Amino acid sequence: MPLPTLAHLTAAANGPRAHRAWVSAVLCVTLATMGCAKKDYKSETGRTRAWTATLELARQQHGLRATNDAVTRQLLDRAIEARAKEEPLLAHYAKSDSERVAARGVLDSLQQQIRQLEQATR
Repeated sequence: MPLPTLAHLTAAANGPRAHRAWVSAVLCVTLATMGCAKKDYKSETGRTRAWTATLELARQQHGLRATNDAVTRQLLDRAIEARAKEEPLLAHYAKSDSERVAARGVLDSLQQQIRQLEQATR
């Protein structure tokens, strides 16, 4: 089952209470699925993209005060750990030049979201 897009996640939440509950559920499911998937190039890039989308959603929700600083910081810490884990895995699984370029792109996108969320939580 593919991960929902950011547009689906934000459109699905209606009202402050439902919004917080939905965000919490999405974050829990995303974090839970990160550790139990197969290991190959496609899976690793998908996992990295999922982290990127999760952080984008977290930044938006933090800006709306739908999540508190502690929860946002925990998510940020896990994303930093995940990026450090994903970088060598993507380097290992990327076999062609085009895969290496794409892997660098998804890692750079994740790093950008990490920086933006760090700035938002300061």
